Amino acid sequence: MMQTQPFEKHVWAEIDLGALRHNFRAVKARAGALPLCAVVKADSYGHGAVQCARVFAEEGAAWLAVSCLTEAVQLRKGGLTLPILVLGHVQPGYAAALIQNHITVACYSAAQAKALSDAAVAAGGRVQIHLKADTGMGRIGFALRTDFDRAVAEMLEVCTLPGLRMTGLFQHFAVADDTDAGNVAYTEEQYQLYKSNAHEQFSFAVSDFGCCFYHCSIAHFVFFSKTVLDLTRPLCPGWDVFPKNLLKLHKNS
Repeated sequence: MMQTQPFEKHVWAEIDLGALRHNFRAVKARAGALPLCAVVKADSYGHGAVQCARVFAEEGAAWLAVSCLTEAVQLRKGGLTLPILVLGHVQPGYAAALIQNHITVACYSAAQAKALSDAAVAAGGRVQIHLKADTGMGRIGFALRTDFDRAVAEMLEVCTLPGLRMTGLFQHFAVADDTDAGNVAYTEEQYQLYKSNAHEQFSFAVSDFGCCFYHCSIAHFVFFSKTVLDLTRPLCPGWDVFPKNLLKLHKNS
């Protein structure tokens, strides 16, 4: 019988936290006074979520963002105290964990909001939510592009549900990294749909809830700075690699 041998690992990744710190400072310099949300999902894209999050916190990040509740709790256990946003779905049954760990979750549909509301009330607290508007990315979100009136009505209704506290409203640019004229126009349409319409509908939330309004994507932050609102979430501000079209757009701008 053949004996098995332990697998020898000949490859590893060494993360230069000094370089990470330098990159974040470069992004922060461009942002000026604008608060930054550092995305550290998927173990900070394989770079070590807790270690990278600590660097971003030390350098002045205002928020951290992850993809799921498990990643958020990992950061809390690692000693991170910054506000944390879960960008993906969280089962309503974990409302108590969201409340206990002071974690904000993306809210993307009326049904999800109602279930989360019921769970939060049962847990005896309030879950902080950021409404996700879909202006053309086609992922999760209230469908502003395809049914604007209904989407706005649903989002306004969510703000009245017990057990929830709406503290943010965001969207994601779909093709902001493309120089094609049609895609540049599409990005502008997303911006106008979000700011000129939905953003105005929720102006009350700024005074009532201290709500922040923001977009997601590195391209909008670097090359469409006019669209930046109260907070920016430029993917991961430590190691983004710009596509060729982005560099071309930057050169010609």
